[in-house]
Amino acid sequence: LLTTAQELKGFEEKKGKSRWLGTEHGVVPGRKNWAELKAEEEAALGTTKQPYVLIVGGGQGGIALGARLKRLGVGADVRVGLCVGRSVGLVAGVLGVLKAGGAYVPLDPSYPSERLADMVADSGIDVVVADRESASRLGGVLAGLELVSIGEVDEEDASGWVEPVHPDQLAYVIYTSGSTGRPKG
Repeated sequence: LLTTAQELKGFEEKKGKSRWLGTEHGVVPGRKNWAELKAEEEAALGTTKQPYVLIVGGGQGGIALGARLKRLGVGADVRVGLCVGRSVGLVAGVLGVLKAGGAYVPLDPSYPSERLADMVADSGIDVVVADRESASRLGGVLAGLELVSIGEVDEEDASGWVEPVHPDQLAYVIYTSGSTGRPKG
């Protein structure tokens, strides 16, 4: 379902989810939050933009995943592997890791196993979010890591949970092959 932010506002108020936008929690004192920065931008441009928002399912996938990751010890600057094929699950995975305060490390399931193993070892991740297909195909690479299946967190209780995020926190780690052919993050 694709809708404008204006249409979503009534839904959020009705469901009591206005905190989701970060206007009440997760703001570092002395720094502006997203809503304040957006208002300044619109005032400077003399216009109000109507961004679009994508709602997936019940809209709770990323939040529930974040709650599960938090219970596993994920927090500020903790790296979490994200091994999910290109799908809606990938978006929920990114949101979940960020919601927990962690930093995601993209582990593209189409990469060779040796490259993924190097990335896992170098990044120091202990937790990996994966879809069933990727977890099955890359079981050897992911062995010994805490595995969270992207499709099995729907029942996780995330009610009333807000994780403050500092703007200087690590959000992701990207690996490139560099001149040596070995991944560098």
